[in-house]
Amino acid sequence: MRKSLTLLLSGILGFMLLTGCDRKDEAPVYVPKAIVVDTMTVAQTDEPRWITVLGRAESGEAVDVRAQVTGILKKSLRQEGGQVRHGEVLYEIDPAPFKADLDLALAELQSAKVRRQQADRELDRASKLIKSGAVSQKFYDTALSEAEAARAKEAEKNAAAKDAAIRLDWTRVKAPASGMIGKNLVNPGALVSSESTLLNTVTAPDDLRVAFSASERVLDGAHITKENRVFVTDERGNRHNARIDFIAPDVSASSGTRLMRVKVLDKADVSPGDFLRVTLMTEIRKGVYRVPQKLIRQLPDGNYGIFVMIDGKAHERIVEVDRWDGPDWIVRKGLEPGDRIITTQLVRVREGTLVKTADKP
Repeated sequence: MRKSLTLLLSGILGFMLLTGCDRKDEAPVYVPKAIVVDTMTVAQTDEPRWITVLGRAESGEAVDVRAQVTGILKKSLRQEGGQVRHGEVLYEIDPAPFKADLDLALAELQSAKVRRQQADRELDRASKLIKSGAVSQKFYDTALSEAEAARAKEAEKNAAAKDAAIRLDWTRVKAPASGMIGKNLVNPGALVSSESTLLNTVTAPDDLRVAFSASERVLDGAHITKENRVFVTDERGNRHNARIDFIAPDVSASSGTRLMRVKVLDKADVSPGDFLRVTLMTEIRKGVYRVPQKLIRQLPDGNYGIFVMIDGKAHERIVEVDRWDGPDWIVRKGLEPGDRIITTQLVRVREGTLVKTADKP
């Protein structure tokens, strides 16, 4: 009995070994799971390109205040930095010598007037006498010449008196325009020279310009005209409408920049000399795509790539980018309208990676 049981167990064990040798080891098949991602669909658009440069405010009607006569500055009649009206007296030059010149001119005019009146009487008398034949023609001609000379002399002295009166009035230096007066450049007691000594400057804050320069690199070949859109921003962050009113015809050889100027159209609390930011539209890029900067990566070969979702897989597209515009890249080429750009899981995504969105398997 014991021998039979041993034989039975040996047979069962041998059968199990034989059947086990006929099975092949089968490794489990790994099926990758699709990564859940978010996407954004792109569409073509026309995007303006803006540049921002620093500019400096200046008055469009800045007028120099200069004396028209030479003399000693007696006093300043207006406070620095205040508002003045056109024709308002700003400075006074010592009028004494000019008053003396006027008095002398008036006295000479009076003397010439008396001589002219005497010559007119002599001519009138000669006219009556020549009719009766009491005097010769030569006598009459002499009286006529003296009367004409006397009238010319009176006219000369009258002009001299008017000139002296004008020069006396010029000792009261008046504002050539309405606006804000600057800092006094000459102190009372100093000698000021006619038309050469600068006393001050009057600026018109309501006619404000902002001058700025943009390099050729920043302009990037853009053709700027007076129709380009532009606005300025002051140091408080206030934005003001503006328009271009001057463009230099050539680029400066020394600085490599083009000088331009805009006129501020809004009421702005800005003084000449203040710095402002000028934002200028240089062109409109047509048929481009706006893509967040973080979605585009620079490849080792210098190109730029972006992942798009096609048929449940991630595919890398090589794109041609323009300049940044705020938080976005402007993409010129490499995308098509309706492309679904992958916006999340970018660290895990590779070419050919299975992807899906949360709302689709």
